[in-house]
Amino acid sequence: MRSSRHGFIGYLIGLAVLLIGISGWPSAIGADGGTPRTTAAPRRFAVARALGWLHAQQRDDGSFGGVLTTTADVVYAAALAGEDPDGPSWTPGPRSLLDALRELSQTQATNAGRVGKALRALGVAGYTTADPTVAALVAKLDTFYDPATGLYSPTQGFYHALAVEGLARVGASVPSKAIDALLVRQKADGGWGWAFGQPESASDVDTTGQVMRALRAAGISPNHPAMVKAVAFLAARQRADGGWAWGEAAGSSDGNATALALAGLIAADVDPLAPPFADREPTALGFILDLQQPSGAFAYLPDRPEDNLMATLDIIPALSPAWPGDHALPIRGFLPNVYMGTLSWE
Repeated sequence: MRSSRHGFIGYLIGLAVLLIGISGWPSAIGADGGTPRTTAAPRRFAVARALGWLHAQQRDDGSFGGVLTTTADVVYAAALAGEDPDGPSWTPGPRSLLDALRELSQTQATNAGRVGKALRALGVAGYTTADPTVAALVAKLDTFYDPATGLYSPTQGFYHALAVEGLARVGASVPSKAIDALLVRQKADGGWGWAFGQPESASDVDTTGQVMRALRAAGISPNHPAMVKAVAFLAARQRADGGWAWGEAAGSSDGNATALALAGLIAADVDPLAPPFADREPTALGFILDLQQPSGAFAYLPDRPEDNLMATLDIIPALSPAWPGDHALPIRGFLPNVYMGTLSWE
């Protein structure tokens, strides 16, 4: 694991990013304090700090905990933020973050969800089916596919959605029945539940956001009736604090559910800071940013201010892409490369 000084470096990165972006920040917020026209600057600030914290958690073997799913999630988050997971800043020893993902995928890709996470990570990092690791994972995923049902996982809807997204991200063919298997399982309220099969679970925000992301990656239009219904579901589930909770009965909004809701809305080309969503504080973005800790990591719950790796890995992909309404502002173009102890601008 790298020195904790990288957490402080991440803070300095974020501060630099904020200072660069801040000249455009006042004009990005409505004069009446209403709906922001762009929130790219504060999002870049938060992402840069979170990346700094992640660098401090990486093991010398390039991985995160020696776990495929966690390592894949870091590759996914870093690549969506414009980082090169095979570059020097992600190579603390003889192996890079991407090297670690490739190696772990050989032994730990034991279900459709794990394979899907590895594939989508490789896809956003720029790899396709021409890559040997990608080709092997696509072949592995095919062993989980049931052509009779169109499912890659007979019981886990979230795993199936990850598999669909993974295939789409690497440019592999997604069976039409696999997409149909998602569409026909949308519930009357517009959401999807974690569990498929009998009985199916009630709609939850996390699964709904992931299914929306998977459908969009697979080529489903943002205007498709299923996406429109899912947006309405998320609008109905947003809480007074601006965030979302996994299920209706949950006592508090949380970082993971809010991040996945945002990811779904962005996939649907919907501005999460415009009606019918909260367009004045507390907003979804405000809720997320309030979860960020001094280290740069994000907390899972607002009343538990502690670094949470899973929350951080869900939140970075929600903040990194362009949001509907953003000006054309690059993310990595403003992030300084200081992770290896040198300061340079990309």
